[in-house]
Amino acid sequence: MRKCQGRHSNQQLLRMLGDALRKECARWSTRSYPLPSKAASQEDVGLHRDATVKYLADLNEKFDFFPETFFLSVTILDQFISIVKAKPRHIKLIGVTALYLAAKIKEEDEVIPGTLEFVRVSACGCSQAEVLRMERCMLDKLSWDLSFATPLDFLHVFHALLFINVPHLLDNCGHMTPARQLTLVTAKMERCVVNRLSLQHAPSTLALALLSLELELFSPNWLSITYTLQKMVQIDNDELISCRETCAKCLQSMARSNRYVYASKSPSPAAKSTPTKRRRVVQDDDDDDDIYYGIKQLYEDNSTCSSQARSVEEVSTSAALRAIVI
Repeated sequence: MRKCQGRHSNQQLLRMLGDALRKECARWSTRSYPLPSKAASQEDVGLHRDATVKYLADLNEKFDFFPETFFLSVTILDQFISIVKAKPRHIKLIGVTALYLAAKIKEEDEVIPGTLEFVRVSACGCSQAEVLRMERCMLDKLSWDLSFATPLDFLHVFHALLFINVPHLLDNCGHMTPARQLTLVTAKMERCVVNRLSLQHAPSTLALALLSLELELFSPNWLSITYTLQKMVQIDNDELISCRETCAKCLQSMARSNRYVYASKSPSPAAKSTPTKRRRVVQDDDDDDDIYYGIKQLYEDNSTCSSQARSVEEVSTSAALRAIVI
């Protein structure tokens, strides 16, 4: 019975992954912002974009919205800016409107405030009429289709596939659970999308790169797991390596403020008799060396993934994940 349930869960997750990949292929394109000039640095669109995304993260927490709402709002914001040449002073209005649109899609009706209340609580400096006008403008430019694939969508599917097929992955990691780990990785993902450097990489690549960095912290077989997931979505090896480097740069600022442990549950008898510090994975300068050592391993490995049209190989993927000895 459990095997049937596992098979069914795998099939469902792989369908979700396939749907997300189709959306990504149809609607995602590389985006970048020019570096600001010294004379007009305050008017740089990229800087205003990053500041607005940070503001949206705070606002999302203030309204107690789901993380999915925040990530969709960022995707809507970036997609709209890529279509319309927006002035820096309008970026905040676009961001607030994107969050309101995302809330209407992801949140329950009773959670979503009215437009006037939303504008008042957000303290965005915009009027209700401005938000409503921008809402209509954004919907028109985006063809009334806001069904984008976000990095969080891919992260959820990758993480679920991993723990369905390798359920004992965290057995030796103290009180760390899949749910807690997903919360931690989601927070890291939030830090990455705040930085416009992340826009150079597809959502699926960003999710896999970040999960790969997390696996490297506690699993000796992180490279095998990464390659197995990589083959599922056929991400180019060089692209994944580049994205890992980008994620590492984005996470440098939270290295000392976000310290947590992957500690062993069962200390040895000697450890019980002698008080010792719990083994911790601390992200400091040594961690930077570990990250780039991992990147070097990826470079030195000769196996590469095809960059052709992406597809999902259900049977071989599940078998490969289960074959990995953690």
